Amino acid sequence: MTELACPAGVSGAVERGVVREVAALGNALTELFNTLGLSQNAYAVRVSLDKSVVSRFLRGRRIATQDFVDRLVREVEENRGAPVKPEAKDRLAELRLAALRACDPDVYELESLRAEMRKSRREVEMLVRHQEALHDLLDKRESEIGAVQGELERVRRDGVTEYVRAERAEVELREATEHHSAERGRLVDEVARLKRELAEVAAMKEQAEQRCEDLETRVREMEEELAHSREGAGEASHLPFDAFLAQLEHQLDVGDQRGVTLEATQAAWERPIKEVVRLMAWFGQRQDFSRRDRIVVDVVHSRSLDDLAAFGTALRPLGFPRPRSRVLTPAAIVLLNEEVVAIRSVEEIATLHTRWAEPDRKRRVTRRDLMATLVKSDRSVGDVARVIARLGPDDELSNRHITQAAETVEPGRLAALIPLLAGSDREDLVAPLCRALTQQLPLRSAIALDMRGLENMSEEHAELLVRALLRAVTLDAVVVFLARICDAYDEGRRAEPVVTAFFDALKSAGGLADVASFVAKNKGRRLGLPSACTQLHMRLRAWSATGS
Repeated sequence: MTELACPAGVSGAVERGVVREVAALGNALTELFNTLGLSQNAYAVRVSLDKSVVSRFLRGRRIATQDFVDRLVREVEENRGAPVKPEAKDRLAELRLAALRACDPDVYELESLRAEMRKSRREVEMLVRHQEALHDLLDKRESEIGAVQGELERVRRDGVTEYVRAERAEVELREATEHHSAERGRLVDEVARLKRELAEVAAMKEQAEQRCEDLETRVREMEEELAHSREGAGEASHLPFDAFLAQLEHQLDVGDQRGVTLEATQAAWERPIKEVVRLMAWFGQRQDFSRRDRIVVDVVHSRSLDDLAAFGTALRPLGFPRPRSRVLTPAAIVLLNEEVVAIRSVEEIATLHTRWAEPDRKRRVTRRDLMATLVKSDRSVGDVARVIARLGPDDELSNRHITQAAETVEPGRLAALIPLLAGSDREDLVAPLCRALTQQLPLRSAIALDMRGLENMSEEHAELLVRALLRAVTLDAVVVFLARICDAYDEGRRAEPVVTAFFDALKSAGGLADVASFVAKNKGRRLGLPSACTQLHMRLRAWSATGS
């Protein structure tokens, strides 16, 4: 068997990381790896790992997994054609446990239990072999006793016969009888001893098996606990956070920008949420806002719903009460909301809104509020309506967020949302949203409506919208709304059917006569909306001329 030898010119004492124990493990693995005569990139291809992972393990930047260590040992043994000495394997195991003890006590305890469990299994196997050997020896001795007993009986029978025929042989036969009796006694004593020893081994085996079973149970329980506490965080053990920051500092000092970006991304995927938020603050202090914001994107795209909820909750106090500081700024929360709205499901958005809402605040709703971001986003109005439906009418805070956000939403998008709510259980929001819609219209002379939203609106939804407006706002507000639609869809547009659809809906809703009368009375007058009334009067006349 060969030893773990470091090739000439390669020093195993090079410091490879900021944690001494992890560096020692990295040095030992590098010594073993160097015997292969391969580059790290070639080895990474051979074992189907990313080259950055192999580099981190060998440089002591990350604690190598047990699978990596075992695979490296096998590769070295195949390359040498001889096994690695058990002492060298034990040294690697001790170094890895020391690194785990320094960086991750929970995983260290689990690995220690696994090692103890493996030792207990070896003890059970040894006791089983001992027990089998004792059974074989006991069978052999019992056979010998039978043979001696038979010989003793034969000698006794022969002794009686020979006594009659040859008195002179009496002494010899007596001696033989005594000899066989003594041999039989010795064998009986040995069998008794073997039976006692066998009983002791059986008891030891039972205790070892029970201990092994107990260890397996503890290992499974600890694995479940660690899996629950580190859900979605991968299997690798991490450097302590302060050591991790020191490592990033060193990488930045030497210009390893790609390495820093990879480490930050992996931290966003795997590290505890509190450490991820601290890492964002650290990048902010260094004026590295690009990487800070990239962490937000990575968390939204990779972490579980619970992790994401905890992340948003932890982020919210960060920039406040220092909202003007670029280190911890509300921009991160705005980005978080935008990313959540862009890729997360309707159910997740509703859950996150509920968990992130701050009921004690009396301020106006801003883009820091998830619901406001959703209402004003490019997400389909159907998705927006489904999220709102999940929040329920009793959620006063959500209702306030929705109605305040609606005051700044494009009128066309808001007009497309109202019919969806009117046909659902959220009828309570229809009137406030109608008022928010019509309050915006007089403020703009040439409103930029969402033409696609109105063009795709069905006749049923157009009628629901008109009916809602007739119930919720004054007649002059309805007139202005219709006039603004005429502004957006003039006669020269191919979208003329949109105007016709709203006039048809007005007729179906029973409001045509009132609107026509109001328009006829107020066109040309200076009552604040003569232009709208004049335009709408002309369009109504044209619509009537078509026979509608």
